[in-house]
Amino acid sequence: MSTAELRKIYDDERQKGLNPEGMNQYIDFRDPEIGDKLGPDPWVNYDDVLANGTSLKDGSTTKFTIIGAGHAGLLYAVRLIDAGFKAEHIVLVDTAGGFGGTWYWNRYPGLMCDVEGYIYMPLLEETGYVPKNKYSYGAEIRGQCERIAAHYQLRGQFCTRLPGIRELMENKKIFHSARWDWQYTGGSQAQPNMIHLREKKVGHLYVFQRTPSYVGPRNQRETTPEEWKKVAYRQGWQYQRQDNFNHFVSNDPVPNNLINDGWTAPDSHSVAGFIGKRLRAHIANMVKDEDIAKKLQPWYAGWCKRPAFHDDYLASFNLPNVTLVDTDGKGVDYFTASGVVANGDLYDLDVVVLATGFTSPGKTPSPTGHLNAPIIGRNGVDSSQKWGSQDYGTFYGGGVSYNLTSAYDVAAKFVANVIAVAHKEAGSASNLLTVEATKEAEDRYTNEVQKRSLWFTALATCTPGWFNGEADGALRKQTPEEQAARLRQVPWGSGILDFKKMVSRYISEGTLEGFEISS
Repeated sequence: MSTAELRKIYDDERQKGLNPEGMNQYIDFRDPEIGDKLGPDPWVNYDDVLANGTSLKDGSTTKFTIIGAGHAGLLYAVRLIDAGFKAEHIVLVDTAGGFGGTWYWNRYPGLMCDVEGYIYMPLLEETGYVPKNKYSYGAEIRGQCERIAAHYQLRGQFCTRLPGIRELMENKKIFHSARWDWQYTGGSQAQPNMIHLREKKVGHLYVFQRTPSYVGPRNQRETTPEEWKKVAYRQGWQYQRQDNFNHFVSNDPVPNNLINDGWTAPDSHSVAGFIGKRLRAHIANMVKDEDIAKKLQPWYAGWCKRPAFHDDYLASFNLPNVTLVDTDGKGVDYFTASGVVANGDLYDLDVVVLATGFTSPGKTPSPTGHLNAPIIGRNGVDSSQKWGSQDYGTFYGGGVSYNLTSAYDVAAKFVANVIAVAHKEAGSASNLLTVEATKEAEDRYTNEVQKRSLWFTALATCTPGWFNGEADGALRKQTPEEQAARLRQVPWGSGILDFKKMVSRYISEGTLEGFEISS
Protein backbone atom coordinates (compact mmCIF):
# COMPACT_ATOMS: atom_id res chain seq x y z
CA MET A 1 0.00 0.00 0.00
CA SER A 2 1.44 3.37 -1.02
CA THR A 3 1.84 6.31 1.34
CA ALA A 4 -0.81 8.24 -0.60
CA GLU A 5 -3.30 5.36 -0.31
CA LEU A 6 -2.63 5.02 3.42
CA ARG A 7 -3.06 8.78 3.93
CA LYS A 8 -6.40 8.64 2.06
CA ILE A 9 -7.66 5.91 4.43
CA TYR A 10 -6.49 7.90 7.46
CA ASP A 11 -8.29 11.02 6.19
CA ASP A 12 -11.50 9.06 5.58
CA GLU A 13 -11.39 7.65 9.12
CA ARG A 14 -10.93 11.13 10.56
CA GLN A 15 -13.93 12.46 8.64
CA LYS A 16 -16.18 9.75 10.11
CA GLY A 17 -15.63 10.95 13.65
CA LEU A 18 -15.93 14.71 13.15
CA ASN A 19 -18.66 16.27 15.26
CA PRO A 20 -19.57 19.96 14.79
CA GLU A 21 -19.86 20.37 18.58
CA GLY A 22 -16.19 19.46 19.08
CA MET A 23 -15.28 19.24 22.77
CA ASN A 24 -18.74 20.55 23.73
CA GLN A 25 -20.31 17.21 22.82
CA TYR A 26 -19.15 15.75 26.14
CA ILE A 27 -20.74 15.96 29.55
CA ASP A 28 -18.69 16.66 32.67
CA PHE A 29 -19.04 14.07 35.41
CA ARG A 30 -18.13 16.76 37.93
CA ASP A 31 -21.53 18.34 37.26
CA PRO A 32 -23.54 17.82 40.50
CA GLU A 33 -26.61 16.79 38.49
CA ILE A 34 -24.63 13.81 37.22
CA GLY A 35 -21.92 13.38 39.81
CA ASP A 36 -24.31 12.89 42.73
CA LYS A 37 -25.57 9.78 40.92
CA LEU A 38 -22.41 8.48 39.25
CA GLY A 39 -19.64 10.19 41.18
CA PRO A 40 -19.85 9.36 44.92
CA ASP A 41 -16.82 7.60 46.36
CA PRO A 42 -17.81 3.92 46.78
CA TRP A 43 -14.55 2.98 48.52
CA VAL A 44 -14.56 5.25 51.57
CA ASN A 45 -16.41 5.03 54.87
CA TYR A 46 -17.57 8.61 55.36
CA ASP A 47 -18.51 7.99 58.99
CA ASP A 48 -14.92 6.93 59.76
CA VAL A 49 -13.54 10.00 58.01
CA LEU A 50 -15.74 12.31 60.05
CA ALA A 51 -15.03 10.44 63.30
CA ASN A 52 -11.23 10.43 62.87
CA GLY A 53 -10.97 14.06 61.85
CA THR A 54 -8.89 15.53 59.06
CA SER A 55 -5.34 16.81 58.68
CA LEU A 56 -6.55 20.36 58.08
CA LYS A 57 -9.40 22.21 59.73
CA ASP A 58 -10.75 25.72 59.29
CA GLY A 59 -7.98 28.09 60.33
CA SER A 60 -5.19 25.50 59.92
CA THR A 61 -1.93 26.48 58.26
CA THR A 62 0.62 24.32 56.49
CA LYS A 63 3.83 25.08 54.62
CA PHE A 64 2.99 22.98 51.54
CA THR A 65 -0.41 22.03 50.15
CA ILE A 66 -0.23 19.64 47.20
CA ILE A 67 -3.42 19.28 45.15
CA GLY A 68 -3.85 15.63 44.24
CA ALA A 69 -2.63 12.46 45.96
CA GLY A 70 -1.74 10.32 42.97
CA HIS A 71 1.70 9.58 41.52
CA ALA A 72 2.45 13.22 40.72
CA GLY A 73 1.38 14.51 44.14
CA LEU A 74 3.32 11.79 45.96
CA LEU A 75 6.46 12.46 43.93
CA TYR A 76 6.24 16.21 44.57
CA ALA A 77 5.97 15.50 48.30
CA VAL A 78 8.88 13.05 48.32
CA ARG A 79 11.13 15.39 46.34
CA LEU A 80 10.36 18.18 48.81
CA ILE A 81 11.44 15.83 51.61
CA ASP A 82 14.60 14.97 49.64
CA ALA A 83 15.25 18.71 49.37
CA GLY A 84 15.28 19.01 53.17
CA PHE A 85 11.69 19.81 54.13
CA LYS A 86 9.77 17.85 56.76
CA ALA A 87 6.85 15.55 55.99
CA GLU A 88 4.84 17.12 58.81
CA HIS A 89 4.81 20.39 56.83
CA ILE A 90 3.22 18.76 53.76
CA VAL A 91 -0.45 17.90 53.18
CA LEU A 92 -1.81 16.26 50.03
CA VAL A 93 -5.41 17.28 49.31
CA ASP A 94 -7.71 15.09 47.23
CA THR A 95 -11.43 14.59 46.74
CA ALA A 96 -10.77 10.84 46.86
CA GLY A 97 -10.81 8.90 50.09
CA GLY A 98 -7.16 7.85 49.95
CA PHE A 99 -3.87 7.91 48.06
CA GLY A 100 -3.61 6.74 44.46
CA GLY A 101 -5.12 9.32 42.11
CA THR A 102 -6.66 7.53 39.12
CA TRP A 103 -5.58 4.24 40.68
CA TYR A 104 -7.70 5.05 43.74
CA TRP A 105 -10.78 5.49 41.56
CA ASN A 106 -10.21 2.87 38.88
CA ARG A 107 -10.92 -0.60 40.31
CA TYR A 108 -12.68 -2.31 37.44
CA PRO A 109 -11.91 -5.97 36.62
CA GLY A 110 -8.63 -6.68 34.87
CA LEU A 111 -7.22 -3.18 35.45
CA MET A 112 -3.45 -2.95 34.95
CA CYS A 113 -0.85 -0.44 33.77
CA ASP A 114 0.00 -0.45 30.08
CA VAL A 115 3.73 0.14 30.55
CA GLU A 116 6.05 -2.11 32.52
CA GLY A 117 5.35 -1.96 36.26
CA TYR A 118 9.06 -1.94 37.05
CA ILE A 119 9.33 1.56 35.57
CA TYR A 120 5.77 2.78 36.15
CA MET A 121 5.32 2.27 39.90
CA PRO A 122 7.25 5.11 41.55
CA LEU A 123 9.99 4.79 44.17
CA LEU A 124 10.42 1.01 44.06
CA GLU A 125 14.05 1.25 45.14
CA GLU A 126 13.27 3.64 47.98
CA THR A 127 10.44 1.48 49.38
CA GLY A 128 12.07 -1.88 48.62
CA TYR A 129 8.95 -3.24 46.94
CA VAL A 130 9.11 -6.01 44.31
CA PRO A 131 6.21 -6.00 41.78
CA LYS A 132 4.39 -9.31 41.39
CA ASN A 133 4.18 -9.14 37.59
CA LYS A 134 5.92 -7.42 34.70
CA TYR A 135 2.72 -5.36 34.17
CA SER A 136 1.23 -4.45 37.54
CA TYR A 137 -2.46 -4.73 38.35
CA GLY A 138 -4.51 -1.86 39.75
CA ALA A 139 -4.75 -3.01 43.36
CA GLU A 140 -0.97 -3.44 43.54
CA ILE A 141 -0.34 0.03 42.09
CA ARG A 142 -2.73 1.58 44.61
CA GLY A 143 -0.97 -0.40 47.33
CA GLN A 144 2.37 1.10 46.28
CA CYS A 145 0.87 4.59 46.57
CA GLU A 146 -0.24 3.78 50.12
CA ARG A 147 3.17 2.26 50.83
CA ILE A 148 4.93 5.46 49.69
CA ALA A 149 2.68 7.57 51.91
CA ALA A 150 3.38 5.35 54.91
CA HIS A 151 7.13 5.14 54.20
CA TYR A 152 7.48 8.93 54.10
CA GLN A 153 4.78 9.57 56.73
CA LEU A 154 2.76 11.74 54.38
CA ARG A 155 -0.56 13.23 55.45
CA GLY A 156 -3.64 13.40 53.28
CA GLN A 157 -6.69 15.65 53.42
CA PHE A 158 -9.32 13.44 51.86
CA CYS A 159 -13.03 13.69 51.06
CA THR A 160 -13.01 17.47 50.93
CA ARG A 161 -16.53 17.38 49.49
CA LEU A 162 -18.93 14.88 51.03
CA PRO A 163 -21.75 13.90 48.67
CA GLY A 164 -25.43 14.17 49.49
CA ILE A 165 -27.93 11.33 49.59
CA ARG A 166 -27.13 8.74 46.99
CA GLU A 167 -29.90 8.21 44.48
CA LEU A 168 -30.29 5.36 42.10
CA MET A 169 -30.69 6.15 38.49
CA GLU A 170 -34.39 6.14 37.66
CA ASN A 171 -34.54 3.15 35.32
CA LYS A 172 -31.31 1.23 34.85
CA LYS A 173 -28.18 0.41 36.76
CA ILE A 174 -25.42 2.71 35.50
CA PHE A 175 -21.91 3.18 36.80
CA HIS A 176 -18.60 4.51 35.51
CA SER A 177 -15.57 2.26 35.14
CA ALA A 178 -13.82 4.56 37.65
CA ARG A 179 -16.60 3.81 40.18
CA TRP A 180 -16.92 0.07 39.58
CA ASP A 181 -19.79 -1.27 41.66
CA TRP A 182 -18.45 -4.49 43.16
CA GLN A 183 -21.54 -4.77 45.37
CA TYR A 184 -23.58 -5.16 42.21
CA THR A 185 -21.22 -7.49 40.34
CA GLY A 186 -19.73 -9.38 43.28
CA GLY A 187 -16.03 -10.08 43.75
CA SER A 188 -13.32 -7.49 44.39
CA GLN A 189 -10.45 -5.85 42.56
CA ALA A 190 -8.06 -8.46 43.96
CA GLN A 191 -10.44 -11.33 43.09
CA PRO A 192 -12.59 -10.15 40.17
CA ASN A 193 -14.78 -13.24 39.93
CA MET A 194 -18.03 -11.19 39.78
CA ILE A 195 -19.94 -13.85 41.67
CA HIS A 196 -23.25 -11.98 41.58
CA LEU A 197 -23.21 -11.75 37.81
CA ARG A 198 -22.15 -15.37 37.60
CA GLU A 199 -25.25 -16.37 39.52
CA LYS A 200 -27.38 -14.26 37.19
CA LYS A 201 -25.31 -15.28 34.14
CA VAL A 202 -24.34 -12.57 31.69
CA GLY A 203 -26.78 -13.10 28.86
CA HIS A 204 -25.07 -10.78 26.44
CA LEU A 205 -22.31 -8.18 26.48
CA TYR A 206 -22.39 -5.32 23.98
CA VAL A 207 -19.23 -3.28 23.38
CA PHE A 208 -20.00 0.12 21.80
CA GLN A 209 -17.03 1.40 19.80
CA ARG A 210 -16.43 4.80 18.27
CA THR A 211 -12.76 4.43 17.28
CA PRO A 212 -10.83 1.14 17.43
CA SER A 213 -7.54 1.04 19.31
CA TYR A 214 -4.21 -0.40 18.35
CA VAL A 215 -4.15 -3.54 20.53
CA GLY A 216 -0.97 -5.58 20.65
CA PRO A 217 0.08 -8.56 22.78
CA ARG A 218 1.13 -7.77 26.34
CA ASN A 219 2.76 -11.11 27.20
CA GLN A 220 2.07 -10.74 30.92
CA ARG A 221 4.16 -12.84 33.29
CA GLU A 222 4.87 -13.10 37.00
CA THR A 223 8.02 -11.61 38.47
CA THR A 224 10.35 -14.44 39.44
CA PRO A 225 13.31 -14.03 41.84
CA GLU A 226 15.65 -14.82 38.94
CA GLU A 227 14.16 -12.13 36.72
CA TRP A 228 14.12 -9.58 39.53
CA LYS A 229 17.87 -10.05 40.05
CA LYS A 230 18.37 -9.07 36.41
CA VAL A 231 16.05 -6.05 36.73
CA ALA A 232 17.22 -4.61 40.08
CA TYR A 233 20.89 -5.41 39.61
CA ARG A 234 22.41 -2.15 40.85
CA GLN A 235 21.61 1.07 42.67
CA GLY A 236 19.66 3.44 40.47
CA TRP A 237 18.28 0.63 38.33
CA GLN A 238 14.73 2.04 38.14
CA TYR A 239 15.80 5.45 36.84
CA GLN A 240 18.16 3.80 34.34
CA ARG A 241 15.32 1.58 33.17
CA GLN A 242 12.94 4.55 32.84
CA ASP A 243 15.51 6.36 30.69
CA ASN A 244 15.98 3.24 28.57
CA PHE A 245 12.23 3.10 27.89
CA ASN A 246 12.12 6.81 27.10
CA HIS A 247 14.94 6.43 24.56
CA PHE A 248 12.82 4.01 22.56
CA VAL A 249 9.51 5.88 22.74
CA SER A 250 11.35 9.09 21.76
CA ASN A 251 12.59 7.35 18.58
CA ASP A 252 16.16 7.37 19.91
CA PRO A 253 16.79 3.64 20.51
CA VAL A 254 19.87 2.42 22.34
CA PRO A 255 21.59 -0.95 21.78
CA ASN A 256 20.40 -2.59 25.01
CA ASN A 257 16.58 -2.89 25.11
CA LEU A 258 15.86 -3.44 28.81
CA ILE A 259 12.05 -3.37 28.50
CA ASN A 260 11.63 -5.44 25.33
CA ASP A 261 7.88 -5.14 24.81
CA GLY A 262 5.42 -3.60 22.37
CA TRP A 263 6.41 -0.06 23.34
CA THR A 264 10.10 -0.63 22.62
CA ALA A 265 9.86 -2.98 19.62
CA PRO A 266 12.09 -2.02 16.67
CA ASP A 267 10.72 0.97 14.72
CA SER A 268 7.65 1.23 16.98
CA HIS A 269 7.58 5.01 16.74
CA SER A 270 9.39 5.73 13.49
CA VAL A 271 7.46 3.75 10.87
CA ALA A 272 3.79 4.24 11.71
CA GLY A 273 2.58 2.45 8.58
CA PHE A 274 4.67 -0.64 9.31
CA ILE A 275 3.51 -0.86 12.92
CA GLY A 276 -0.12 -0.35 11.89
CA LYS A 277 0.15 -3.18 9.38
CA ARG A 278 1.70 -5.49 11.97
CA LEU A 279 -0.93 -4.81 14.63
CA ARG A 280 -3.81 -5.07 12.17
CA ALA A 281 -2.44 -8.49 11.24
CA HIS A 282 -2.35 -9.40 14.94
CA ILE A 283 -6.02 -8.41 15.31
CA ALA A 284 -6.96 -10.48 12.25
CA ASN A 285 -5.13 -13.45 13.73
CA MET A 286 -6.79 -13.16 17.16
CA VAL A 287 -10.42 -12.51 16.10
CA LYS A 288 -12.01 -15.40 14.22
CA ASP A 289 -14.83 -13.49 12.53
CA GLU A 290 -13.32 -11.59 9.60
CA ASP A 291 -15.94 -8.81 9.62
CA ILE A 292 -15.52 -8.18 13.35
CA ALA A 293 -11.74 -8.22 13.01
CA LYS A 294 -11.91 -5.55 10.30
CA LYS A 295 -14.05 -3.32 12.51
CA LEU A 296 -11.52 -3.68 15.33
CA GLN A 297 -8.61 -2.68 13.09
CA PRO A 298 -7.47 0.94 13.48
CA TRP A 299 -6.62 3.15 10.53
CA TYR A 300 -4.73 6.18 11.80
CA ALA A 301 -1.13 7.04 12.59
CA GLY A 302 0.31 5.31 15.63
CA TRP A 303 0.80 8.55 17.58
CA CYS A 304 -2.87 9.59 17.31
CA LYS A 305 -4.21 7.45 20.12
CA ARG A 306 -2.39 5.78 22.97
CA PRO A 307 -1.86 2.15 21.92
CA ALA A 308 -3.15 -0.63 24.13
CA PHE A 309 -1.52 -3.95 24.96
CA HIS A 310 -3.66 -6.76 26.32
CA ASP A 311 -3.73 -10.55 26.19
CA ASP A 312 -7.50 -11.06 26.61
CA TYR A 313 -9.40 -8.16 25.00
CA LEU A 314 -9.38 -9.29 21.37
CA ALA A 315 -10.10 -12.93 22.20
CA SER A 316 -13.27 -11.91 24.06
CA PHE A 317 -14.91 -11.11 20.71
CA ASN A 318 -14.75 -14.82 19.85
CA LEU A 319 -17.26 -15.59 22.62
CA PRO A 320 -20.84 -16.22 21.45
CA ASN A 321 -22.38 -13.78 23.94
CA VAL A 322 -20.14 -10.79 23.10
CA THR A 323 -21.18 -8.38 20.33
CA LEU A 324 -19.18 -5.48 18.95
CA VAL A 325 -21.40 -2.51 18.10
CA ASP A 326 -19.21 -0.47 15.78
CA THR A 327 -20.59 3.04 15.27
CA ASP A 328 -18.29 3.84 12.34
CA GLY A 329 -16.64 6.76 14.11
CA LYS A 330 -19.86 8.41 15.32
CA GLY A 331 -20.32 7.08 18.86
CA VAL A 332 -23.67 6.08 20.34
CA ASP A 333 -26.72 8.11 19.30
CA TYR A 334 -28.43 8.64 22.66
CA PHE A 335 -29.79 6.97 25.79
CA THR A 336 -33.39 5.96 26.46
CA ALA A 337 -35.15 4.75 29.58
CA SER A 338 -34.44 1.15 28.57
CA GLY A 339 -30.99 1.25 27.02
CA VAL A 340 -28.71 2.70 24.37
CA VAL A 341 -29.42 3.65 20.77
CA ALA A 342 -26.54 3.20 18.31
CA ASN A 343 -26.69 3.21 14.52
CA GLY A 344 -30.43 3.80 14.89
CA ASP A 345 -30.98 0.52 16.79
CA LEU A 346 -32.13 0.28 20.41
CA TYR A 347 -30.17 -2.06 22.68
CA ASP A 348 -32.25 -2.95 25.73
CA LEU A 349 -29.79 -3.30 28.62
CA ASP A 350 -29.83 -4.24 32.29
CA VAL A 351 -26.61 -2.43 33.21
CA VAL A 352 -24.51 0.21 31.45
CA VAL A 353 -20.80 0.64 32.24
CA LEU A 354 -19.43 3.99 31.05
CA ALA A 355 -15.83 3.33 30.00
CA THR A 356 -15.41 6.95 28.92
CA GLY A 357 -12.29 7.89 30.86
CA PHE A 358 -11.84 11.12 32.78
CA THR A 359 -12.56 14.75 31.97
CA SER A 360 -10.48 15.65 28.93
CA PRO A 361 -7.61 18.10 29.49
CA GLY A 362 -8.20 19.30 25.94
CA LYS A 363 -11.53 20.84 26.91
CA THR A 364 -10.24 22.79 29.91
CA PRO A 365 -6.42 22.93 29.59
CA SER A 366 -5.74 25.50 32.33
CA PRO A 367 -5.09 24.58 35.98
CA THR A 368 -8.46 26.18 36.82
CA GLY A 369 -10.17 23.82 34.39
CA HIS A 370 -8.31 20.75 35.63
CA LEU A 371 -9.06 21.50 39.27
CA ASN A 372 -12.61 22.72 38.57
CA ALA A 373 -11.91 25.60 40.96
CA PRO A 374 -10.61 29.16 40.50
CA ILE A 375 -6.87 29.75 40.82
CA ILE A 376 -6.20 33.47 41.18
CA GLY A 377 -2.74 34.84 40.50
CA ARG A 378 -1.04 38.21 40.24
CA ASN A 379 -3.39 41.21 39.89
CA GLY A 380 -6.47 39.01 40.32
CA VAL A 381 -5.97 37.15 37.03
CA ASP A 382 -7.50 33.66 36.92
CA SER A 383 -5.25 30.98 35.42
CA SER A 384 -7.84 30.29 32.71
CA GLN A 385 -7.42 33.89 31.53
CA LYS A 386 -3.66 33.49 31.41
CA TRP A 387 -3.92 30.19 29.53
CA GLY A 388 -6.32 31.65 26.98
CA SER A 389 -4.44 34.87 26.25
CA GLN A 390 -1.62 35.89 23.94
CA ASP A 391 0.34 36.43 27.16
CA TYR A 392 0.51 32.66 27.77
CA GLY A 393 3.87 31.30 28.85
CA THR A 394 5.52 28.93 31.30
CA PHE A 395 9.05 28.43 32.59
CA TYR A 396 10.04 24.76 32.19
CA GLY A 397 6.39 23.88 31.64
CA GLY A 398 6.91 20.17 31.21
CA GLY A 399 8.04 17.20 29.16
CA VAL A 400 5.92 14.19 28.28
CA SER A 401 6.41 10.44 28.13
CA TYR A 402 4.19 7.42 27.65
CA ASN A 403 5.48 6.51 31.12
CA LEU A 404 3.95 9.48 32.93
CA THR A 405 5.64 8.58 36.22
CA SER A 406 9.06 9.50 34.81
CA ALA A 407 7.76 12.86 33.54
CA TYR A 408 6.11 13.61 36.89
CA ASP A 409 9.40 12.96 38.67
CA VAL A 410 11.37 15.37 36.48
CA ALA A 411 8.83 18.11 37.21
CA ALA A 412 8.73 17.27 40.92
CA LYS A 413 12.53 17.49 41.25
CA PHE A 414 12.55 20.84 39.44
CA VAL A 415 9.84 22.38 41.65
CA ALA A 416 11.35 20.97 44.85
CA ASN A 417 14.74 22.45 43.90
CA VAL A 418 13.26 25.89 43.19
CA ILE A 419 11.44 25.92 46.53
CA ALA A 420 14.48 24.67 48.45
CA VAL A 421 16.85 27.25 46.93
CA ALA A 422 14.33 30.06 47.46
CA HIS A 423 13.82 28.98 51.06
CA LYS A 424 17.59 28.95 51.64
CA GLU A 425 18.14 32.36 50.05
CA ALA A 426 15.29 33.94 52.02
CA GLY A 427 16.59 32.61 55.32
CA SER A 428 14.64 31.36 58.30
CA ALA A 429 13.26 34.81 59.16
CA SER A 430 10.70 34.71 56.37
CA ASN A 431 7.60 32.55 56.81
CA LEU A 432 5.88 33.55 53.56
CA LEU A 433 7.60 33.47 50.19
CA THR A 434 6.44 34.27 46.68
CA VAL A 435 8.35 32.47 43.93
CA GLU A 436 7.37 33.79 40.53
CA ALA A 437 8.73 33.20 37.03
CA THR A 438 9.65 36.41 35.24
CA LYS A 439 7.93 37.37 32.01
CA GLU A 440 11.31 37.34 30.28
CA ALA A 441 11.99 33.75 31.42
CA GLU A 442 8.51 32.62 30.37
CA ASP A 443 8.92 34.12 26.92
CA ARG A 444 12.42 32.70 26.48
CA TYR A 445 11.35 29.17 27.37
CA THR A 446 8.03 29.29 25.51
CA ASN A 447 9.74 30.57 22.36
CA GLU A 448 11.98 27.48 22.53
CA VAL A 449 8.86 25.33 22.91
CA GLN A 450 7.39 26.93 19.80
CA LYS A 451 10.55 26.18 17.80
CA ARG A 452 10.13 22.48 18.63
CA SER A 453 6.36 22.35 18.12
CA LEU A 454 6.16 21.19 14.51
CA TRP A 455 5.97 17.51 15.52
CA PHE A 456 2.67 18.18 17.29
CA THR A 457 1.11 19.59 14.11
CA ALA A 458 0.81 15.98 12.92
CA LEU A 459 -1.99 15.51 15.46
CA ALA A 460 -4.24 17.57 13.17
CA THR A 461 -4.34 14.61 10.77
CA CYS A 462 -5.61 12.24 13.48
CA THR A 463 -9.08 10.89 14.11
CA PRO A 464 -11.00 13.02 16.65
CA GLY A 465 -9.94 12.57 20.27
CA TRP A 466 -8.80 14.46 23.34
CA PHE A 467 -5.23 14.59 21.96
CA ASN A 468 -6.31 17.06 19.27
CA GLY A 469 -9.40 18.68 20.79
CA GLU A 470 -11.76 16.46 18.79
CA ALA A 471 -9.96 17.53 15.60
CA ASP A 472 -11.28 21.06 15.96
CA GLY A 473 -8.77 22.21 13.37
CA ALA A 474 -10.70 20.22 10.77
CA LEU A 475 -14.05 21.65 11.89
CA ARG A 476 -13.16 25.32 11.51
CA LYS A 477 -10.33 27.28 9.99
CA GLN A 478 -8.05 28.69 12.66
CA THR A 479 -6.55 32.14 12.42
CA PRO A 480 -2.75 32.43 12.27
CA GLU A 481 -2.89 33.91 15.78
CA GLU A 482 -4.80 30.87 17.09
CA GLN A 483 -2.35 28.50 15.43
CA ALA A 484 0.63 30.34 16.89
CA ALA A 485 -0.95 30.41 20.36
CA ARG A 486 -1.63 26.68 20.28
CA LEU A 487 1.95 25.89 19.30
CA ARG A 488 3.15 27.80 22.38
CA GLN A 489 1.11 25.51 24.64
CA VAL A 490 2.47 22.12 23.56
CA PRO A 491 4.97 20.12 25.66
CA TRP A 492 8.73 20.19 25.05
CA GLY A 493 9.09 18.81 21.54
CA SER A 494 12.59 17.30 21.78
CA GLY A 495 11.50 14.47 24.05
CA ILE A 496 11.47 13.78 27.76
CA LEU A 497 15.18 12.89 27.95
CA ASP A 498 16.23 16.21 26.42
CA PHE A 499 13.86 17.99 28.81
CA LYS A 500 15.28 16.03 31.75
CA LYS A 501 18.84 16.95 30.72
CA MET A 502 17.88 20.63 30.55
CA VAL A 503 16.21 20.52 33.99
CA SER A 504 19.17 18.66 35.53
CA ARG A 505 21.54 21.29 34.14
CA TYR A 506 19.43 24.07 35.67
CA ILE A 507 19.34 22.32 39.06
CA SER A 508 23.12 21.76 39.04
CA GLU A 509 23.72 25.51 38.66
CA GLY A 510 22.16 26.08 42.08
CA THR A 511 20.61 29.43 41.19
CA LEU A 512 17.10 30.74 40.63
CA GLU A 513 17.78 32.43 37.30
CA GLY A 514 14.41 33.28 35.76
CA PHE A 515 12.57 33.60 39.08
CA GLU A 516 11.77 36.54 41.33
CA ILE A 517 11.64 35.86 45.07
CA SER A 518 9.80 38.11 47.49
CA SER A 519 8.70 37.76 51.09
